[in-house]
Amino acid sequence: MSGRAKADLEPCGGPAAYRRHVRNREPVDQACREWHNADARRRYRTPPLLSGDRAEDYAWLRSCGVPPAESARRAGIRPAAAIARYESAYQATRTRRTAA
Repeated sequence: MSGRAKADLEPCGGPAAYRRHVRNREPVDQACREWHNADARRRYRTPPLLSGDRAEDYAWLRSCGVPPAESARRAGIRPAAAIARYESAYQATRTRRTAA
């Protein structure tokens, strides 16, 4: 361990503590693992769904480039027939022209 006293170490559940576990090859505790997973989701995935409306969430995910099956899973759409309906509705909104 470095020259710091144990009382001076950052508490678990944050970036410094997670890196300390990894650097010292210690087992990563649950609080640090949860922080790391949340940070990875924030950095590498699309933002969480906010609206609660499945059609809106599905359309938003599709517009972000997420494939149809993954968009349906993340929006909470389960049966394959429902996925097809959401996809056709999404495609219809993409091709609709607005009058200027």
